[in-house]
Amino acid sequence: MFDFVVMSVVIILGIFIIGSGLIAYLFFGWLLFLVLSILASLITNKSKE
Repeated sequence: MFDFVVMSVVIILGIFIIGSGLIAYLFFGWLLFLVLSILASLITNKSKE
């Protein structure tokens, strides 16, 4: 019974860690994309002038 509880806690923690890592990965990927698009627009604006 105790082993089952430990296993379930480990599985839940593993899912939580993987899930939060995925969310962080998506968030930073979106942030990086946003920064790159802003930089690209600034560069194109400067080259037009």
